Amino acid sequence: MGQNLALNFANKGLKVSVYNRTEANEGKVIADFISKNKNQGNFLGFTDLETFVNSLAKPRKIF
Repeated sequence: MGQNLALNFANKGLKVSVYNRTEANEGKVIADFISKNKNQGNFLGFTDLETFVNSLAKPRKIF
């Protein structure tokens, strides 16, 4: 998921959308990450790829 990259972007004041591509336990992984880091920045977590992509402002920047 690139947790350190997401945290770095959030610490720089950017809005971060996170998505976990693995199917097993993906909802739990994202929920745990956001819960653990809720004070670190502005995170949006997604388990659906289409919803994740639609959450990104255009032009989309995906790392």
